[in-house]
This record gives sequence, C-alpha cells and structure tokens, in this order.
Amino acid sequence: MDIKKERKMKQQNPNNKLQIKEVPVVVKIISVIYYISAALLLVAFILLIGGLDFKFLASIFILVFLLGLAILCFFIGKGLWKGDSGAKIVAIIISILTIVITIALIIILSILSKHFANPMNDISSLGNIQNILNIFDIRKFIPKSIIFIVINAFIAGYLLFNKRVKEAFKKD
Repeated sequence: MDIKKERKMKQQNPNNKLQIKEVPVVVKIISVIYYISAALLLVAFILLIGGLDFKFLASIFILVFLLGLAILCFFIGKGLWKGDSGAKIVAIIISILTIVITIALIIILSILSKHFANPMNDISSLGNIQNILNIFDIRKFIPKSIIFIVINAFIAGYLLFNKRVKEAFKKD
C-alpha cells in the first residue's frame, strides 16, 4: 500500500497510535447492494445480447449503457467498501438521479396510460407506445418504483448526513 493510501486509511487517536478507519456496516451493506446491481446489470447485458437487433443504433446504445452501468456499480461498491470518498460522492449522485428519473417515469407513464385508456384516442398508429405501456403496467410499476425511490433516498440521505459516514470518509 502506498503512503497516500495509508494516510487516507489511518487517523491519529489521542494516544498517538494509528488506528484504521472503520467504514460503517450500513455503508458495507450499500456496497453489497451496488455489487448485486452490477451483477444484475451484467446478466441483463448478457441476456439482451441474443435478443437485440444490432441493425438499430438504439440496440447498441442499450448494451453499451448496461455494460457501462454495471462497471460503474461495481466500482462504486468497491470504493464504498474501502471508504473512498469519490465513490461516496458518485453513489449520492447516482441515487439522486435515480430518484428524479423514477419520478419522471411515473409521471410520464401515468399521463400516457390515462391518455391511451380513453377509447376516443386512436392508438393504432402508436403501436410501440402501447407495447411500452404493456411492459410498464402502471399498477405494478408505481409500487415497485416507490420502493426503489425509498431505497435510493435512504442511500443518498445516509451517505450525506450520517456522522459516522462523514467521519469514515473524511479526507485527511
């Protein structure tokens, strides 16, 4: 271990003995959540390789996005486990972005499902939107999304405001 990392991992106590900083258990659990997310995203990536039509640029974009997100989640998990402040910042940003995107999806899908539930609106020309609405059944999507929002709000709030987290990730 180089000197910079050693200084970062250790702090001075009143007895002038060096002691290794402890990353709180909840941060370790959040780290495991990021490892699990990385694994699930990688599985989704692998499963989609066989099912996508690579003639469309969107298919390639989806695969690259999933792989990139899987790699990012892996390194966030690794960084949080080790007490890296950069990983903490990225985890907070990702959690907040996830909350905003999830709320936007709920609003968009609610508007679309109300619009297309009206028999007066012709949806025959918008087959893809109807397929999307069938995949994201709003009655099933909202409860799952609320759980997702709560989990991400907890992660962001805990990493931002917990005193033990601030102490563990404090830069020397």
